[in-house]
Amino acid sequence: RLEVTGNLTPSDKPFDVNASVNSGMALSGTNVFNSLTVTNGNLEILGVDSLGGGTVNVTSNGAVTLNVESVASAQLQKVSIASGGKITFAKNYTLDGSQELQFADGANLGISSGATVTVTNAWSGLLGGIALSGSQLNGGVAIKVGNGAQISSTGNPNTINANISMVHTGVGTGTLTVPSGSGLANLTINGNITPLNQAFDLAINTSKIVTLSGNNVFNSVTVNNGGTLAITGANALGDGDIMVNPSSSGATGAHTTLQLQVGAINDLSSVFLTSLLAADAITMRYGRLDIGVGVVDLAGALYLDGVSQGFGTYGSTASAAAFKDDNWFAGSGVLTVGVIPEPASLALLGIGGLLLAYRRREPRLD
Repeated sequence: RLEVTGNLTPSDKPFDVNASVNSGMALSGTNVFNSLTVTNGNLEILGVDSLGGGTVNVTSNGAVTLNVESVASAQLQKVSIASGGKITFAKNYTLDGSQELQFADGANLGISSGATVTVTNAWSGLLGGIALSGSQLNGGVAIKVGNGAQISSTGNPNTINANISMVHTGVGTGTLTVPSGSGLANLTINGNITPLNQAFDLAINTSKIVTLSGNNVFNSVTVNNGGTLAITGANALGDGDIMVNPSSSGATGAHTTLQLQVGAINDLSSVFLTSLLAADAITMRYGRLDIGVGVVDLAGALYLDGVSQGFGTYGSTASAAAFKDDNWFAGSGVLTVGVIPEPASLALLGIGGLLLAYRRREPRLD
């Protein structure tokens, strides 16, 4: 990469800098620019005054990495990140509103290893992605993300201590994804994840552990690719249906797990668990529920490979469930399938009718 250690300053009139740096570029001097535009590649800032003090524009193919503990306040007054562009903080930083960061819808925020970024004042625009790498994102205000946004977690374990607001102005249900990839790491989100307008689906595609503890609202939750979604808050799963699918990766694939450390499934939600035969044609892999000690959760319906199961209690052989299976279930807790009507509904239906309906739905668990 190209590294400029000296100062870049005008001798008379202001000047603009256009950086197209496919192989990378670094600035460490005290610079003065009328504007700085990054059109390609990554521009690394190593000095507190290296951004130049003028307008900074990051285009859809460009990126800026701030590899300095604190940037002079004048340096971040006018920074615009286009959709697809990215700004990464490699050191600790507080975004308190004095900076005029303008994220176009679909722009990306990155935080590098060991760094903590704290947001105490909101910015305009919706993030298309948050990339964490052994880092932490704290928020005194909600972090706004748009439809199709991804929260990637690589390097060492990552933590988000902030509420996330999902915004979707188009047609249909939006999506929020924790993606797969290389160098993956565990992710913990301690804030609330909620939509501002239309509903969102959550997809967990990482093969690592994602932990949710907040009061979240999802249209549905899907867990894929051999990872684990750990639920530590009673409202962390939202109110929608849940699907857990095993991974077909490699010769033997991998189980995928929804781990319930507390009861969190909505009483009316359907739970869909699937299985597959791995590429070795021998190993079976399952989407499974790991139900914690003392947890008794309730779901409206349970489907195993698309087959509806009857009312009753389900769990592993370590549980007190009536129907036990260690392929689909782990832990000592119990999943109860079937919603018991309220007393007023019982009076309308009649106790006998309810019991007859209960007996007719015999479990199909093998």
